[in-house]
Amino acid sequence: VDDTRPPVDDDPSPKTAPHIHHNRVTHGRGGGIAVIGPLAQPSIRQNHVTDNACSGFFIERGAGPTIHGCEVARCRGGGFLVTGKGSGGHISECDIHSNEDRDIFVSEEAQPRFEKNAVYGGTGYAVVVCYNGSGMFVENTISGYADHCIVIRNAGDGRFQKNVIDYGAHHAILVYDRGRGIFEGNTLKGENEELAFTTRTGGKPVIKQNVFQKIA
Repeated sequence: VDDTRPPVDDDPSPKTAPHIHHNRVTHGRGGGIAVIGPLAQPSIRQNHVTDNACSGFFIERGAGPTIHGCEVARCRGGGFLVTGKGSGGHISECDIHSNEDRDIFVSEEAQPRFEKNAVYGGTGYAVVVCYNGSGMFVENTISGYADHCIVIRNAGDGRFQKNVIDYGAHHAILVYDRGRGIFEGNTLKGENEELAFTTRTGGKPVIKQNVFQKIA
């Protein structure tokens, strides 16, 4: 599918809640699927969004899709880009992997909910939250990154609960430059417990009741 990113419609139709199920959106010269505007609340289920030139999903300008059971992989602009005040939606049980730079990127007052997803094997970071972005990240499994799995920076925030973060010999979480975030009840698996949380200048995370599991 040659699925280039559509132009932004500043006056979207009220009828913007279609069902987008069981499709393959692949090898597009732009992004995979763009959901734009406060009335855009589609149901997107069981799609394969792979190998696109930009991000697999764009969620912008207050959009709130329900995305379930999709594969989002090998997109050169990352997996999910969620940006803009009021943008969010519920993304659950997706297979998000092998995307470039970051698999999930949240910014500019967006507040998505990512729940029970498998996020792994990208070339950069699993999750980046920045520029007043926030959101809920619950019961996800994150693994297979050569750098930090999660980065919160530039006044980013977010609540991370009951996730399993397998960071191996690398780093799990980095918070800096006015980044915040609440990390509660997560399981962190790695070779070195000291690499589970890194806080640099200006970072102010809240860290409580997390469990470290040492791996060989």
